[in-house]
Amino acid sequence: MNQKLTHVTSLLVLTAILVVSNIYTMIPIYETIANEFEVRVEEAIYGSSFFTFFYAVGLLTFGGLAQRLNHKKIIVFGLLLSALTTFLVSLSSTSLALYISRALQGFTLGSFAPVAFAYTFELFSSSRRTLVLALINTGFLVAGILGQLASMVISLFFQWGFIFVVFSVAYFCLFIVTWVVLPTPSHTPAINSAILSSFRRHLSNVELLKSYIITFTLMLSFVFFYESLAKYFLSTPALNTHTVFMIRSVGLIGVILSLFTGPIIERYGGKKTLRIGFLIGTLSLVSIVLYPSISNIAFSSIFFVAAISLLLPSVITCIGNEAKQHRTSAISLYSFILLTGASIAPLIVKPFSFQSSILVLILIFLINIITSSFLKTDR
Repeated sequence: MNQKLTHVTSLLVLTAILVVSNIYTMIPIYETIANEFEVRVEEAIYGSSFFTFFYAVGLLTFGGLAQRLNHKKIIVFGLLLSALTTFLVSLSSTSLALYISRALQGFTLGSFAPVAFAYTFELFSSSRRTLVLALINTGFLVAGILGQLASMVISLFFQWGFIFVVFSVAYFCLFIVTWVVLPTPSHTPAINSAILSSFRRHLSNVELLKSYIITFTLMLSFVFFYESLAKYFLSTPALNTHTVFMIRSVGLIGVILSLFTGPIIERYGGKKTLRIGFLIGTLSLVSIVLYPSISNIAFSSIFFVAAISLLLPSVITCIGNEAKQHRTSAISLYSFILLTGASIAPLIVKPFSFQSSILVLILIFLINIITSSFLKTDR
């Protein structure tokens, strides 16, 4: 990969980390926000749900616009809007203001993921594309843990609103850097694409539909797992800050596996790679059920994150290959479905205890093992 494309890859991965981190920034501070606004913790959780739902809407909207507009411009000016809406979150003085500002923030941040995926298919050759997609998806997973850690550390020293000031400044800096660094692809998006018709066509494609069913469960499972952990931490006041920080951070080790996704897919094929990922995830969850100690939860989370890190690039590669020339809309639909699952997770986790949450995740993974076995493609 030449130096210019290496810089572009690094920038896309960094942006992915910082954008997706905001799905998770509120998880460690639910109790802090609930105390400040004098609401129940369950109501504070809506700050995450509003964000992720409107983030999913933004993914679909901007993914559709990517059919008509320049991809670089959407990424660049989306970051500028994100800097503004993220700063608005820091100014929230009531729970209602928080919900509204988080919704706006989620919508504008939705401008990155589907366009970045389509941009990757435009800019990189097929031999390099799998690695770049794997790295971007690795960034998404790193964000799942880094967003929590950043929020946790900043809130220890400053008021919670400063978390969003930091991210606002980061997005503004990315706005400037992406404007300068990202090349403009020679391809011009088609202006006559019927976006909704494209989505209907993808959903009527049986092979794509099976991949989308799997897609829906991936970030849902990831967010569901860490939301369950957050509830577990709140219900176990004996846990000190250092222990909680360790449990959240150790999962970062698991994302390393995504770097090897390309060679694994080349060797075993798409279907087997998915099944390997779901098997690793299932075994890690079973381990937590059998040995629910703090040390084992931390250890098993490494393999759970590793499983998700293997599954995400595998699914998006299968979708891109199946959709062929219609991959831009197919990938934007993938992104919408992926984050719709993430938006639902904070809502459906509420009635479950930590142990029952893990059992639900085991069931989801077992169903996905069966679903992936019916995929026709093996590459």
